[in-house]
Amino acid sequence: MSSIAPIDFTHGFPGKLPTVGRGASNKRLLRFFEEYARLGNAREAARAAGYSEKWAKDTSYKFLKEYADYVTWLQAHVAQQNMKQLAIGQQEVLAEMAKIAFANDYDYLVFEKKGAKVGVRRKRLDELTREQMVAIEVTGKGDELSYRMRDRDARLQDLGRHLGLFNERIILEHRHRHLRTTVDLSKVPMERLEALEAQFEELLATGDKAV
Repeated sequence: MSSIAPIDFTHGFPGKLPTVGRGASNKRLLRFFEEYARLGNAREAARAAGYSEKWAKDTSYKFLKEYADYVTWLQAHVAQQNMKQLAIGQQEVLAEMAKIAFANDYDYLVFEKKGAKVGVRRKRLDELTREQMVAIEVTGKGDELSYRMRDRDARLQDLGRHLGLFNERIILEHRHRHLRTTVDLSKVPMERLEALEAQFEELLATGDKAV
């Protein structure tokens, strides 16, 4: 696994740098923080760094709290690295989605003048450009190939979500009173959030078994 890139100060000063013992001990702690910055889960990060379950349960949160400024900086640093790595691929995906979403049926028609009349036909596959091919799905077999347009509405919705045009909310529904509410978890302590996450995973697992 690649380590975090050399320190830069794009996201401010990293705060108090972690130190615990020397050599392997300190490298393991740094690995723990790096894994936490990537995974966002203290126990999983501790396991990935080679710590015991007891350390993950009893000690991991202590270090996360003590070096909170460093962790925040590291998370921003990792996010920046990830964005750089994904930027090209993301733009390519969005470009392909846009070709489908904004495909126009008019561009797939051929108008042919026959005397005083103008006939209209659909373009053959060999008349389509590479960009036009992205927006279609080829059907049929052998000498009877044809095509149909891909789902443009779905791609428009995907693009809208990516651009933040739709504000989706997490809704918790009370099973008996049929109440709906939005929940702000921004001020909930990290330890409590991870405990809730673990409980939620257990509920999902139980539900899957019951189905």
